Amino acid sequence: MTEGKANDAGALDALVTTNKGVLITERLRELADLSYESEEFQFWLKSVLTHEEVDIQIKNFFENVSRHQCLKDTLRANLGMFQSLFYWTAQMIFTDGAAMEVLVHNIKERDVEKEKNQEDRRKRILKNPLASPEEYRLGTYIESIESQAREAVLHLLRKGYQPMESGFCELEDGSQYFGINKKPWINVKDLEQSLVPKGPSQELELIRNNLSIVSVEETDDRVTIKLIPKNPKMILTQWTPVLNAVVSLLPDLSGLGPKDELSDNANQGVSFRRAQDKMRAGENTWICPGLAFVRGRAVEMTYADFIKLS
Repeated sequence: MTEGKANDAGALDALVTTNKGVLITERLRELADLSYESEEFQFWLKSVLTHEEVDIQIKNFFENVSRHQCLKDTLRANLGMFQSLFYWTAQMIFTDGAAMEVLVHNIKERDVEKEKNQEDRRKRILKNPLASPEEYRLGTYIESIESQAREAVLHLLRKGYQPMESGFCELEDGSQYFGINKKPWINVKDLEQSLVPKGPSQELELIRNNLSIVSVEETDDRVTIKLIPKNPKMILTQWTPVLNAVVSLLPDLSGLGPKDELSDNANQGVSFRRAQDKMRAGENTWICPGLAFVRGRAVEMTYADFIKLS
């Protein structure tokens, strides 16, 4: 959606009041033409949904807008968040007003944080595109990690874990999580026991006061630590000390695995390290959308212009 359309008061009123879905359909077509950069949304829109499913999603969305004032108010004030609001609220019809308020609150928190990530990363790359040794192991810039989890993720790495994911989990309950590579020396029961509130400590007090459920689950390739808050609208600045406390209580495994082992975060890590290797070799390198490494420094440019240089 373009800024011009986002600022069109008449279109906005129609968007949040009509039940015919005309304007929504137009915007979905715009998205299908790659006017929105989110790969997740593009994949969902173009590859997962059938035309019939899109119609169902549109009906669900308008029904939720008509039922829930918090969703309508958020659309009016933040039309730039339309894609996220549609994605998360069009899956079903919500009858519980409190549940919708929680979901909308966390959608806004997540979107604001994503924008902050992108700007933090942009500034960082322009200042210094070369990753630190810890960032190279993580397979990402620290600025690409959600701000509430950055310190905790670095602490995980230093304690011998290989973090692969972190941050927002289920927006419906406000949960956060850590995903770490599964390794033979990680004992899930030890992790669970370390996070059971027992005895006095500042870290355990943070967990007792703020979390209703702490779970540790093991799958084929990862161990996931999921944290569900007592207050599903818990804000990110409140999450930071809680996430740090959780990691501080986990067993230190730094001497058990290979030294400086790389986190396996799939294509993201592979692409990141490949780009880092090229930059360290002095090669012109496409870093991420809008940013490239050219003649020894990071610059802002389009991919088309970068290809011409190549």
